[in-house]
Amino acid sequence: MDLNLETMQLVSKCLGMQFKYDKTSEYFHEVVGFSDLRYLTNGKKDTAEFDSYTQVFGDKMGFLNNLSILDLLFNEGRYALDYLKKQSL
Repeated sequence: MDLNLETMQLVSKCLGMQFKYDKTSEYFHEVVGFSDLRYLTNGKKDTAEFDSYTQVFGDKMGFLNNLSILDLLFNEGRYALDYLKKQSL
């Protein structure tokens, strides 16, 4: 968990956005009063489609959808946050 939190802080720093979080002491099946975005982490049921951006091997492989944030940061650089803001969930 510590590695995940540090990674999220590093990515948010690269994107130039604030990263706020609170830790819980227990798991809640249903969350009241908060946006529950846990469904976004289920890769097996991932049907998200994002706008294409230039990728290193895009000319050979075509656009590969929904790769890691590192792919977006390395390919879009300072425009990565603008790209993310334009996407709809």
